[in-house]
Parts: sequence; C-alpha cells; structure tokens
Amino acid sequence: DMTWDNRAINIFIGDVSWDRGDFRAIFSGITSSLSSKDDGSINIQVKDKLQRLNAPITEDKLGGLSSNQDKLIPCCFGEAVNVTPLLTDVATHEYQVHNSQIEQIIEVRDNGVPVSITADLPNGKFTLDSQPYGVITASVQGDNQTAYKGTVASVIERIVTGYGKATEQFQAADIDAASIAQFDIDNPQTIGYYCSSRVNVLTAIQFIAGSVGASVVMSREGKMRLLKIELPASGTPVEIGENQMRD
Repeated sequence: DMTWDNRAINIFIGDVSWDRGDFRAIFSGITSSLSSKDDGSINIQVKDKLQRLNAPITEDKLGGLSSNQDKLIPCCFGEAVNVTPLLTDVATHEYQVHNSQIEQIIEVRDNGVPVSITADLPNGKFTLDSQPYGVITASVQGDNQTAYKGTVASVIERIVTGYGKATEQFQAADIDAASIAQFDIDNPQTIGYYCSSRVNVLTAIQFIAGSVGASVVMSREGKMRLLKIELPASGTPVEIGENQMRD
C-alpha cells in the first residue's frame, strides 16, 4: 500500500566490520519504482535528483476572455534581447514578459522602431503609450523577485529553487554552494533566457549551462554542481611510459 515513486534514497558503501560513521556516500537521489524479480527479493530502481526538475518551468496561462487566454505567461531570466511579449490587454495595449517582478524594461520596439512605454516592473508588464502599428518586441532584464541575477550559475540556481513543481524544487541543501560560487567567478558572462512556451526546468538549465560549454550534474552526495571540462593550463610536458603504468 506504499508509494515508492520519488522518495529520497541514500546509498552508502562500507563493510560489516566498519563503524557506521566510516561508511561513505556513493549516491543520493530518488526512487523511481519498486519491483520484485522473485519471492525473496525486492528491487528498488533509482534516479538522480535532477529528475525532480523534469517538470515545466510554468504552466500558468493568461486566462480571461482574450484571444491569448490559453497562452502561457512568459518567464524571463537575465538580459533577453528582442523577445516577443505576451499581449495581455488589447484595449490598453498592455504586454507581459515575466510572471513576477523584473529588473527593468531596456527598450520596446514597434516594427523595429523604439517607442515610449509605461513600465509595470512589479508585475513584469508594460503598456504602450500609443497605438501599435506592427510587431512589438522588447529587450528586458528579467526576474527580480528576490534579486536580479544575470550569470549562468545564478540564473540556473534561481530557476531550480523557484520554478517547476513546488514540492520538487531544490533547497539550499540540494546545491553545492561553494562549487556554484566558484563557477560564477570563473564564468561571469551575462546571459538571457526567455521562455514563452512549455519547457521543463531540466531542459532549460542544461541549455543555459551548455551556452558556456558546461553541464548540470549531481555529486555523490546529491548536490547540484556545474561541470565544465576544459583544457588544463600549459606546463612542462611529462613522458608517460611503462614505469608509470601499473598494468
């Protein structure tokens, strides 16, 4: 009668003669199912914590009676350029670029020509000051609900802790803070990510990490890290021969 999907599981390696404190963690993740191959055993299938993020960033639709009622409210992180905002009110020419507070609207264009607007930063919206003539685009510094974040590491951390399924969002204990902080120092490039259609958190963060040649991974202790494989610094070449080989 128990549900075994998505339960926390920690796996340790050790020996029956060891003290429990000497066992070493080799995996920290979640269960995916429980099965049995025979009457004397059970089989627990596991997956890493990243699968908790396999849910949409948002499923909030505009609603109301407009022609855009079934469209998702967009989400914007970092600095995104020339995005297509969601028209939320035809009568007032109101548009939305994010589902909560944003940092700023840098510029809005109508058919490529800059136009004046009235910004509503707390709600991620703006209103045109005049009748639109063509396609409306905007350059935006997005999410600022807690603080504005514009680098790869900071945007990924913001998404995994604030978006997706509420019960599966990462907490501080799920993140290798020192590793993320060092990655942020080593990769200070500013980025922008604009989501106006259904996309999973896991897909989004891997795409963002990939923009600088990195991947989102989980450590053995079940903490999120950003891993970037790079060539080592130049040094003195060392010849490796049979004397350096064990087998």
